[in-house]
Amino acid sequence: MSLLTSQIQETMARIGHLEAAKKHYDVLINSIAEKEEELAAQKIQLDKELEDIEALESMNVSSIFDSLMGNKDKNLEKERQDYLRVSLKIKELEKNIELTKYEASVLESKAAELEQNKTKLLLLKKQRQEELLTNREEKSEVLIEILNEVDLLKSRLIEIKEAVESGKVALIHLDGVSQELQNAISWGSKDMYTSGSWSDRQKFDSIRKAADLSYAANNALRLFDKELNDIGITAPSGQLPIHEFSSFSREWIDNFISDWVTQNKVKTLAAIVGNQRNFVINLLEQIGKESEDTLKTIQEKEIIKDRWLID
Repeated sequence: MSLLTSQIQETMARIGHLEAAKKHYDVLINSIAEKEEELAAQKIQLDKELEDIEALESMNVSSIFDSLMGNKDKNLEKERQDYLRVSLKIKELEKNIELTKYEASVLESKAAELEQNKTKLLLLKKQRQEELLTNREEKSEVLIEILNEVDLLKSRLIEIKEAVESGKVALIHLDGVSQELQNAISWGSKDMYTSGSWSDRQKFDSIRKAADLSYAANNALRLFDKELNDIGITAPSGQLPIHEFSSFSREWIDNFISDWVTQNKVKTLAAIVGNQRNFVINLLEQIGKESEDTLKTIQEKEIIKDRWLID
């Protein structure tokens, strides 16, 4: 066993010990936060109990009221007991918090030491890796193969992430087009049964906005297609039929028939956008699953590589 291998194993054992300490430290920090919240609530309750005592002490109770509502002294005694109970609870919580904070302070340095040892381990592994490759030990060929596989997987993971990001951008634009078309449908429903020009203007304004957003959506979809091709997925995400928007005219005669035709065309476009959106979502789910699988494979390869480094 080389010196570096021995140092790696010792550092890994130290990290295991420090991780256990870090977990306990995290539990203590959470406990402190919970108890401080409870302490604040108890202090509010203590103030209330004091107010009740002062209110009773200042009360001038008539003999009739006293006989009906209970003896003032008994009520005062009860309130004082409640005040004492809450006061003792506060002292108990304050002591508990003090002790827990002390215990956490002892472990706090362990958390910092954990990060230092993790950094040290990475450096030792890198040095051991270079040692194997330089000395051309028997296992170096296997190590080179593993390193090449990991590099290829990491490159693919980057390409997958780029595809996911471009798909999300396309989805945002498609959502914008869909929203404007839904607005147009809503305004169109009002326009069919009223002769007002306000709803008519709003309807065509939404259609115009949807058309403008469609250009951005198509550009985003083209980029998404390119990123998909880079990772070997040739299924085109498609394009929105922008030419359909030019067939709308605000100069049409404003009557029920023309409104009905316009409404149906908008609904058809909304359905196309909805299908396009679902298609992009399905593709994102597909490449998202591949991203998870690729990351898992990289982690498995790293584990195998580490075994070669410490054996």
